[in-house]
Amino acid sequence: MGDESRTVRVGRPTTSPSTRRSRERRIALAALDLFESEGLAVTTVADIAARADTSVRTFWRHFSSKEDAVRPLLEEGLRDAVARLGNVARGQSLADAWANPSPAELDDVRDVVRLLRLAAVEPVVNAVWLQVHHDATDALALAIAHHEGRGESSLAVRVRAAVLNAALAEAIAYYANEATPAMSIGDVVAEAVRYAVDRP
Repeated sequence: MGDESRTVRVGRPTTSPSTRRSRERRIALAALDLFESEGLAVTTVADIAARADTSVRTFWRHFSSKEDAVRPLLEEGLRDAVARLGNVARGQSLADAWANPSPAELDDVRDVVRLLRLAAVEPVVNAVWLQVHHDATDALALAIAHHEGRGESSLAVRVRAAVLNAALAEAIAYYANEATPAMSIGDVVAEAVRYAVDRP
């Protein structure tokens, strides 16, 4: 049949998950910078796209609103928490998951702290924060079930996941609200996890 029988695909090339996450993080940081410096009300999607060195069309491919643009920073924190929990051996304290954070991880947490301070004065950003944390329970339940050798749908696991989720949110909120925190963010999170889910 020759070349005439070949199917020609037209459209955007597929984007790898890592490339997509990198782009979304760049846009999220641009949005956070502008929301802090200019205010959410006056910041436009075009402003965010320009700061992120991307197009408005690309912005809308990734996000449903300008406020939603900060979501990747929160989801990144969740992925980090789940990955950390997955590395804790059975019988070991879940609080140990936050021992010795790397400088890059601390930078990520600082971005979330900035976002939470913004959420305290911007209700629509706070709504994004609350939704991401609400959605996190399932992922945390999987990590706890693996750590404890139980089913993820067991009541004990679901309750512990919900409590852990709340503890993580409260730990970051506590750190964000302290003018001069007495402890590092890693220590604050570890202590909150011990309060929440470690057996006595």
